[in-house]
Amino acid sequence: MMGTSPRTYRSTQKERIKAFLLESVSAAPLASFRFLYGLVMAFAMARFVIKGWVSDVYLEPMFFFRWEGFEWLPSLGPIGLYGLFALLFVASILIMLGWRTRIAAAVFATGFIYLEVLDKSTYLNHYYLVSLISVLLIFLPSDSTFSLNAEAKPRARIPRWQALIIPVQLALVYFFAGLAKVQPTWLLEAQPLKLWLFAHHHQPLIGGLLSKPETAYLFSWFGAFYDLTIVGWLLWSRTRWFAFSAVVIFHVLTAWLFPIGIFPWFMIAAATVFLGKEVHERAQDFLRTRFRPESHPETFNTGVATLSSGFFTRLAPALVILWFAAQTLLPMRYLAYDNELFWSEEGYRFSWRVMLMEKSGYVTFYVQDPETGARSAIRASDYLTPNQEKMMATQPDMIRQFAGFLAAEFEPDIPGAEVYADSWVSLNGTGSKRFIDPSINLAALRVNAWASRDWVLPYSKLDAQID
Repeated sequence: MMGTSPRTYRSTQKERIKAFLLESVSAAPLASFRFLYGLVMAFAMARFVIKGWVSDVYLEPMFFFRWEGFEWLPSLGPIGLYGLFALLFVASILIMLGWRTRIAAAVFATGFIYLEVLDKSTYLNHYYLVSLISVLLIFLPSDSTFSLNAEAKPRARIPRWQALIIPVQLALVYFFAGLAKVQPTWLLEAQPLKLWLFAHHHQPLIGGLLSKPETAYLFSWFGAFYDLTIVGWLLWSRTRWFAFSAVVIFHVLTAWLFPIGIFPWFMIAAATVFLGKEVHERAQDFLRTRFRPESHPETFNTGVATLSSGFFTRLAPALVILWFAAQTLLPMRYLAYDNELFWSEEGYRFSWRVMLMEKSGYVTFYVQDPETGARSAIRASDYLTPNQEKMMATQPDMIRQFAGFLAAEFEPDIPGAEVYADSWVSLNGTGSKRFIDPSINLAALRVNAWASRDWVLPYSKLDAQID
C-alpha cells in the first residue's frame, strides 16, 4: 500500500491474523465432531472384540514386530487385553457424551497407541489418524457445549484457532493423500485400481463395468482430484452440501469395494466438522429437546470456552506450530532416500499414502552356522500368524526384524547364527523380483529406523521377472 512502510504493513497484517485467530466462534462443530468420534470409536472397539480379532492379533502370535524404541513394551495377557478393550470402549462413550472428556481422551489415546506400537503388522493410515485425533482431544475444549460437562452452555464459543485445529489436521491428510496420487503409476497406469476393480468383475450389474480399464482410469483421476480439492469445496458455502454428498458417496463406494474397516465411516463422520455452525446447532438443539425436554434455546449461554489457563495457554501457540510442522515434514521425509518409495518403503508410513500399492511376496529364511556353513530353511509360518507373515514378506524392516528374532532363537544351538533371506516381491502387478540381497546376513544389521535400507535390492520395472 502506498505511503505505508513494509514494517508497518507487516505489523498490520500480523494484527489482522491475530484478531482472526482469536475471534470467538461457535463451539458446536467441534462438539459434534467429538460426539461422532466417540461413537465411531466405541463401535470400532466393540467390533474388534466381537469379530475375535483380539485373539487373532494380540494373543496368538509368538512374536511381535515392535516399533523401534518400544521393544521393551510388555504384552498383556488375555485378561489384560480384553480389559483394555473394555476400557477403550468406556472411554469412547465418555468422549461421545462429553463427560470428563479430556481424561477419557487421555485414557483412549494411551491405550490405543499402546495397541498400535505392539506390532507393526497392524499399522493402517486410519489407525494413525485415530491416534492423532485422540491426542488433540486431550487439549481441545471439545466438551464446551453439547456435553454432560457443559449442558448449561449450549451456545458456548471458542477461539477460532482452536476450532481450526481438527479441520487443518484433516486437510493435511487429504492434501498429502492427493499429492501422493500425482505420479505415473496411479494416473498413467491406473494401478493398483486396475487390479482391485477387476477382482470385482463377478459383481451383478456393474461387474462388467468394473473390469474395464477405462473405469480404473476414471477412478484414479477422480481419486486424485477428490483428495486435492474436497476440503476447498467443503469450505465454500456454495458447494458445501454438494461436496459433503460427494464425501458420503465416495466413502460408501470404497467401503463396498474394498475391505478397509471403519475408515470410510470415520472420514464421513469427520467431514461433518466442515459443515456450517447452524447445521450443528440445529442438530444439537433437536437432540437436547428430544432427550431433555426442559432445555430451551432462548436460555442458551454464550460464554467463551478456553483451552486452559496459565502456563499451557502461553505455550499453546508454539505447540500447535510444532505439531503441524511435524505433520507436514513426516510425509515429506521420503525425499531423503534414493530408493523407490513403494519398493523399499523408506518414509512410507505416517505419510497418508492411502491405497496406492498392491504388494505381494514370499520369503524363505535360512539360518546358517558360521563355523560349518550348514544352512537350514525356516518357515516363517511356524512363528507368525498369516497376517503377520503376509505383511512381513513385503516390508524390509520387518524382514530384518524377524531375522534378528530367528538369530536369537537359534543362538543356544548355533552361536553367532547368521540369517539370510530368499525374498521375492511383486509390486502393482509386475512380475516377481528378488527383494532382499541374499548374500547379506540380516542378523548382523544394526537397528536404525532412519538409515537407508541398503540390503534391499534396487527396483526397476524393466528387470522384473516372473518367478
